Amino acid sequence: MSVRIVLDKTKVRHLREQRGFSSQAELAEQTARVDLKRTGVGPRVIWDAENGKPVTVRTWRLIAQALDISDPNELLEGSAPERRAPMRWIALATASAIVVIAAAAVLSMIRPRNPVVMPADRTLVFEDLRGESTLRHPMTLAHGLLCSNLTIDANVTLATDGHSILCSGTIDNRGTIVTGYTRYREYPQSYGGSGGGGGASCTGSGGQDGDATRVPGGPGSLAPADGGSPPAPLLTASLLESWYLVGMKRYLSGAAGGGDLASRYTGTPGARGIYIQAQRIIAGRIVARGQDACDTSGCGPIHGSAGGGGGIVVLAYGDALVPGAYYVRGGRGNRTGCYPSGSGGNGRVIAYDFGRSPPVQLPQLRLLTPRVRSANGCAQRGRIGIVNNTGGTVALLSGNGAFASISQHNKSVAARPGAILRGSIRLRTVNRSPAVSTAPLIATPTWGKRETVWFTVAPTVSRGIGTYDSAVTVKVPSKDGTYALIFAFQIASRAAFVASGSDYVVGPPHWSFRDAVADYDEAQISDAQTYGCAIARRFEGPGYVWLYVPADALRIVVAGRAARAGS
Repeated sequence: MSVRIVLDKTKVRHLREQRGFSSQAELAEQTARVDLKRTGVGPRVIWDAENGKPVTVRTWRLIAQALDISDPNELLEGSAPERRAPMRWIALATASAIVVIAAAAVLSMIRPRNPVVMPADRTLVFEDLRGESTLRHPMTLAHGLLCSNLTIDANVTLATDGHSILCSGTIDNRGTIVTGYTRYREYPQSYGGSGGGGGASCTGSGGQDGDATRVPGGPGSLAPADGGSPPAPLLTASLLESWYLVGMKRYLSGAAGGGDLASRYTGTPGARGIYIQAQRIIAGRIVARGQDACDTSGCGPIHGSAGGGGGIVVLAYGDALVPGAYYVRGGRGNRTGCYPSGSGGNGRVIAYDFGRSPPVQLPQLRLLTPRVRSANGCAQRGRIGIVNNTGGTVALLSGNGAFASISQHNKSVAARPGAILRGSIRLRTVNRSPAVSTAPLIATPTWGKRETVWFTVAPTVSRGIGTYDSAVTVKVPSKDGTYALIFAFQIASRAAFVASGSDYVVGPPHWSFRDAVADYDEAQISDAQTYGCAIARRFEGPGYVWLYVPADALRIVVAGRAARAGS
């Protein structure tokens, strides 16, 4: 049976119009851009969603991604900030064939009041650190992390917020991985610790039960009531894969402790868990500890808040695991109030040797870069999660020498392998950034060593409309193929920060995370040529920021016999 759900038709229509999609067809096109299979859904399906018709789970997720909605549950009919998914669908999926058929017959006659399946919190966008990478600055993940060989330097903290780390080679954690805290809700499928029970106020009332995981939270009462720890699961590759597809946070999170409601004290949150997968893991220090009810400032005489549950750390490795220092206990309750509160249940660390076949197949994962939606996108103030601090564009106008054939309508030249191209290119820029901002204009080939091949066209782009002539001398690659010469500007203190895709807060320009302009992919280059800007990431120390980058590109098609010396 295919599960279908009903979205909030008014909210879907409102968000579509708010995001600048004037028709259902435009939103349908955006679903194709964010879809891994690049098929998306049709305008008729969008019409169904906007008219209260049931849609598939895949449609629900694609519409949420296309509208930049991080939590797809927000689109559900009657959605609330903390929805909990009914477990009836899991029961159906695991029952015998006869029970499934019978249940399907009943469900076909009864429409559930809230027909919700598992929320779509599977990671579809990633922080992409593939290649030899060393994390030298603190970083907070907004998405899952992909890596080849990753080293976290000593005294550096990687805050994951429960997101997974998937590495094809080695993870060497010399610093600290901190998983962060959960929301105030129950996690009935999680193997993390449940929340402690809240202590009653000095009047003897108001103790709140801790939130549950697979075991109940501690009951709120006049005596300490600690949370519990579920038995450890028996891990298999298929089980871990299914957890990943549904969302690891659902299975690895600790739950929040209860509060002292009579005195208006809430409980403390549980810890996020984490899934780390690599061929070789040097675990280092990993913190998935529930929050304590008392901090360094103390609790006070009537504080009845309870501790949050500890999270689950799953370390899936193929070759070797070097154990580290793990902090997964539940948060401590307040033992000093009129009626003390309970501590959260402990989390645990689970190691899984997957041998030659990792549960989550890395080749299936792709970094999804947001796309520019229309010609007006470059000038707009940005959209949810994407900054536009210039409102600018770059356009190739004309050229001379080897570039004499280019125009606004022809942004391509041909060259023989190894040829040297000399000439100049005229550019038009539009810059709507504040007058005090420095915005260097750079150019960079997409081949060669990205740290050294770029050059400065102008130390800053003037506000309004400007024209710049860039002298260009480049030696094209000796291998046939299509390459690009990209021109871009951005607000930055130095041109190197524009070229590298990093910010001054990280120290020197950061080249190791493949966010340089020279690393732009085919979609970004296409957007730059079509609209005059592209969407790219910038590394800013604590994490990444997506932003609009004014840019245009000249494609260089290399084919034929190699050029002779001096040509």
